[in-house]
Amino acid sequence: MVSEIWLRYQLELMYPPRLVTRRIQPNSISPATPATSKIPVFQSWVIESDRLRNINDPDLADKDLEVDVTPSINPGGLDPTNPTVIQNQAEVFIGKSTVAEEWDPKAADAAARVDLTVLTSSNPIFPDYQPHNSNVFSMVDNFKYKSSDAPDAIDMYLDSATCDYFVIGWHSDANHDPFTTDPAVTQPLNDDRLTSCQMRLKRSVADSVKSWRNTTVPTRVLCHAAMYDVKYTRSDVPGTVLAETAGVQLKEKQSIAVGVTPLDVSIVTNSEYYSASADVIGTLSRHSWHTVVPIRASILTKTWYSLKRICSGYRPF
Repeated sequence: MVSEIWLRYQLELMYPPRLVTRRIQPNSISPATPATSKIPVFQSWVIESDRLRNINDPDLADKDLEVDVTPSINPGGLDPTNPTVIQNQAEVFIGKSTVAEEWDPKAADAAARVDLTVLTSSNPIFPDYQPHNSNVFSMVDNFKYKSSDAPDAIDMYLDSATCDYFVIGWHSDANHDPFTTDPAVTQPLNDDRLTSCQMRLKRSVADSVKSWRNTTVPTRVLCHAAMYDVKYTRSDVPGTVLAETAGVQLKEKQSIAVGVTPLDVSIVTNSEYYSASADVIGTLSRHSWHTVVPIRASILTKTWYSLKRICSGYRPF
């Protein structure tokens, strides 16, 4: 029973809102000006990953829809008889970033939410590709500051800085916390909860830890992580870009062919082997090449004749 309950959590674990804190390391700011010297060493944001938003919301009027929010769907509260139900989905977004000093917990508690999991999006690369999950699983820190203290000061941006990031995550709704179980369900041991979530505790042999592991009292999860010595520059790309390394390996070890139809892809793939040396694979590819090309030509010819007959008014019985 416990494994069945926690299998659902592993596949549909609700992602928590999170707090992101940035610490700028001393003497790493460029340009070093009186204005930049007033940039706070610590800056925090509250990232509400599951915050549901609509394009007509007033606070989205001055936002960049490609950076500040993530397109999503709203499966709840929709009338299936409404003829515009599909069109309205283009106006739905999730994710919100708020400076910690400006965040209102009461307003956040009253805001609309979605049950956010890796499986709730129709986008297969939603959790992994940063441009598709802004202010949900990621955020953009542009190091903006004011040019002066004057009311008409303009926004400016640092050229470079070295900083550290600290992330703290929690579930605002206790029902979404994997260490909190519905009272109607038999409470599993905390040790079973850890095992089902594939987690373990440091210093698990301590008496206090052993005692907690053998109890069924629910608790709350607080996630945390840190990145140190993150180097930011506006003009230069990072020294190491893992995507470029993966791209080179993909090209060398597993080439990809793109075509309008599967037949076009087959022709492109075989053309690569056709120019290869005369080995077993090359020989087989040549036979395939000479077979595919006439088939493609035959299909195109038949399609052209069919279109010609239709356009000339020919109607077969």
